Amino acid sequence: MKVVGIDIGTYSIKVAEVTTTSKSTQIAGFMEYKLSQDPVADKDIEILEILRQIHEQNKIIADVTYVAGLPTVQTSLHRLTQPPAPRFKLLESLPYVLADLSPLDPSEAIYDLKILSAHPNGFDAMAVAAKKTVIKKRLQVFKDAGLEPKILSVEGIALNNVFENIFGNIEKSSVPLQFEDDLDDEISDVPLDLSQGEALLEIGHTSSILLVRSVGGLCEVRELSFGGHHLIDALCHEYRIHYKEAINLLQNQGVIALAKSDLSNEIIRLSDTLKKALLPFLTQLKLSLLEIKSKRRVHVAGLGLLGGVSNLKNLGPFITQHLQVAANPLTGLYQFPELNFQGDNAKQLNVIVALGLALEGAKRPKNPAINLRRLEFAIKNKNLEAFLEKWSYSLQIAAATFILALFWTYVRNEWSLQLSEISFEKMKAEGSQITGLKRAQVNTSRLNQYIKSAEQKVKLIEKLKDLKNYKQAAFYIRQLHDQAPNKQRLALDIEALDISEKILSIKGSVGSTGQLLALEELLKDLSTLGRLKDRKVMDPSENGRTAFSYEIVINPLKN
Repeated sequence: MKVVGIDIGTYSIKVAEVTTTSKSTQIAGFMEYKLSQDPVADKDIEILEILRQIHEQNKIIADVTYVAGLPTVQTSLHRLTQPPAPRFKLLESLPYVLADLSPLDPSEAIYDLKILSAHPNGFDAMAVAAKKTVIKKRLQVFKDAGLEPKILSVEGIALNNVFENIFGNIEKSSVPLQFEDDLDDEISDVPLDLSQGEALLEIGHTSSILLVRSVGGLCEVRELSFGGHHLIDALCHEYRIHYKEAINLLQNQGVIALAKSDLSNEIIRLSDTLKKALLPFLTQLKLSLLEIKSKRRVHVAGLGLLGGVSNLKNLGPFITQHLQVAANPLTGLYQFPELNFQGDNAKQLNVIVALGLALEGAKRPKNPAINLRRLEFAIKNKNLEAFLEKWSYSLQIAAATFILALFWTYVRNEWSLQLSEISFEKMKAEGSQITGLKRAQVNTSRLNQYIKSAEQKVKLIEKLKDLKNYKQAAFYIRQLHDQAPNKQRLALDIEALDISEKILSIKGSVGSTGQLLALEELLKDLSTLGRLKDRKVMDPSENGRTAFSYEIVINPLKN
């Protein structure tokens, strides 16, 4: 993966490119694009064109990540001690923790956290807060150029990446943290041992970043209001020259004379002008180091100089005289031994912040980068946006249909409940009428018992009807028997006899045709019509018997 760190300054835009693997990082190159220092020039358009140029150079690369940074002065940094908790819980609590420490309104700010070290009872961390308007403005610059920075970090914290192992785990300490609530006022004046540390001073065009590191890692990050612009402005006033001429004078002839012997008046004048401009800054720097020494218990033993102004001749010795701290331009980096900032390569000291931003994009989740692209500034899925843009109308129709279906389901359910209540009341009224019970006594259980009892009665009535049929059938069989002229000779075999309404059906067989005729005469006498309603006679079978089936109309017997 290729990571491009972009540092937008007021004098130039610095770019650092690194390639990363799972366990290592290699520097691919540095670039610096100078910005016009003409007061009437439109720097916004110039920055836009440079960013577009950077985008075109990396357009053909599939896997490229852009990392941008906010100036430290546009953010609010606070060193915190936090109790043990998951990182996302610490992030959620930051607006409340920084409410009394940060001047920013929590509703108008974005927060992030860098864990510096882990202790048995909590974490030592650096909290970052930035206004949403500042973040939006910086991201808009890149958006106008067609770039989409995946990470928006802080320049001061990103600079620290150059001096630590970004692939390492968070440092663990066995020494418990001492929270403010646990401090005892009676022993607050007991002196504590000072730890040795180093400071790094990146002098930019309009401001400088002071980075203090101790044995445990990052200790403090501050931005000081001094840069090369102040030296250039001092030369403009001293020599009454144009800003561009003052830049050339500083870059080509700039020197700080440590001793005035054997020097021309012109060099002495130039040196005194630069010293006069530097002295207020050195006073501010000294006070900052003393404050850090008192607050963080870190004694700065050395000061490394970075940035374009660090190449000013004799700047290191001059700072050493006033701070009593050894100050020298950085000559190399422990993490990247292939870099050498001496001689012609000294100009690469300008792009160290851009390198730190690029390394910020190479970090792993176990020690994540500071990224202010959170909440409403988080990167959105472009494929999802394209899908929503294409199918938004259809999705709206589907959503509306779904809502209507839910509404209809609710209404139908309400209607069902109402109809159920009405049906229940109707059932109680009808049940009271039928069963003779009071309405309050009518319920489903009692109605089921009543219905069951009624069904049993119906079955009993059906059985009684069958008994009646049996009675009538026996009567007519008796009639046939009594009216037969010769009982011995009428060999009648009845297979079925059924009485339904006014119809008597009889099936059976007789011994001969004569007996069949005699049987028909008997049936005609029983019929109210004096004749047969239906007659079916079969041919005699092998045994000589003749099968028959007759129907006659009768008057049913009354109970």
